[in-house]
Amino acid sequence: MPETEARKPHRPLFWPEIVSHLETIVNEYGQPVYLVGGSVRDALAGRTVHDVDLALAHGGVRLARHIANAFDGHCYVLDRKRDVGRALLDVGQERIRVDVARFRGPDLGADLADRDFTINAMAVRLKGECDSLIDPLGGEEDLRARRLRQCHSGSLDNDPLRALRALRLATQFGFRIEKETLVSLRSARGKLEQCSAERIREEFWRLLDLPRATAAIRVAAATGVLDVLLPEVAELRRMPARGEEHEDGWQECLAILERLQHVVSAFGDRRDDQHGASFGAGMLVMQLDRWRSALQLHVRTRWPNQRSHQALLLLGSLCSTLGQPEQNAALAMKRAMAFCLSNGECERLGGMLRWQHEVLQLDAGSDLALHRFWRGAGDAGLDACLLAAAVFLGEAGNRLDQEDWITRVDHLARIFQARFERMDTLINPRPLLNGHSLIRELDLSPGPLVGQLLEYIREAQVTGTVETRDEALALARTLTGSGTR
Repeated sequence: MPETEARKPHRPLFWPEIVSHLETIVNEYGQPVYLVGGSVRDALAGRTVHDVDLALAHGGVRLARHIANAFDGHCYVLDRKRDVGRALLDVGQERIRVDVARFRGPDLGADLADRDFTINAMAVRLKGECDSLIDPLGGEEDLRARRLRQCHSGSLDNDPLRALRALRLATQFGFRIEKETLVSLRSARGKLEQCSAERIREEFWRLLDLPRATAAIRVAAATGVLDVLLPEVAELRRMPARGEEHEDGWQECLAILERLQHVVSAFGDRRDDQHGASFGAGMLVMQLDRWRSALQLHVRTRWPNQRSHQALLLLGSLCSTLGQPEQNAALAMKRAMAFCLSNGECERLGGMLRWQHEVLQLDAGSDLALHRFWRGAGDAGLDACLLAAAVFLGEAGNRLDQEDWITRVDHLARIFQARFERMDTLINPRPLLNGHSLIRELDLSPGPLVGQLLEYIREAQVTGTVETRDEALALARTLTGSGTR
């Protein structure tokens, strides 16, 4: 069993204030409690520790409940069999997650040995200054060497999801995957399907939410992990590119994915001068920046269990070049259902892919065309616009025609203007009639015809041919009198 003697680390551990509060609480608990996992790794690396992982010999759920009560927070049982609980604490403006688990074996040494990677297999006794490190597997040295190494030869085989986690961690921290760990990763990839769809989804979403998600996807493809996650996308290696810039469909898909990340980050909080340095992103920033706040709000959307909307966008990008729009949407929704995404996520994913093809073909000078686009697409229209821009830039690559791109960006600006500045007049004009009024005035029976008439009236308002209630009724009478159904 690995030694669990504590020592001073080579560099100080930086803990957030919440740790000192937790130390006071667990001192009343009557048994040693240890900070473990990613929280120790990040404290040692000097990164901000947002969430805290604790381990102890027994009573994980009970301690989680004790911590939640001390902070007037909430407690959830994550795994009753393994005695794992979660406390959610609101501290100032921040929500902090504290996960508490019983040792994964008879003692701390066994617990650390059973973890995924050495950088996550360090512990600190939650007592006093919390400045001594328990590091039986050499995690600190691997952290300093920027090396991702499995805890033992069976680490990834025991839990194949760790193969996907390895890709995320290596990309997130800029680490290289140690040779034997890479061999284990390739071996474990075929067992990924043994993991639950929910676990795969959550780990894959964390990967897609990385600032360098494209790099992670490249490594996922190179190691064969992507073939398991998205077998349809893996077929792109055998398909020709649609443009002339890339050697095959896969390289083109990667270029589109990378451009989408650039497009999204161009409107994000962390935008810097580099985002405007390229002509493609620079023109978007110049022409669309007045809607930056609205676009930020849209991209920050969170789905059930706090899943990132950006990750959903990137999944859409990966599926955007598989075939025709309806085919892309159908394949993407099939994959989304396999990941057990919510109905809303599945519908949004399908919507962005169905409407993406329409964006650059839309007559943006026609109020009626803009009205029909936004009424049909809804919020998926915003995703479709972002995706359409990325597809155009990705397919063009270094062959981008600057004049053509300026025209396309102006086109996108008119579409966005309709959404953000003309919502009440062009997309959702004030109703002149409702269904009950139509039924009463025209002696109609309830049914689809009523909805069709209301849509005709709404479109007539958009084009300016109907402005009053009487004109709306006259149009409805004309339409029903002509036999329109």
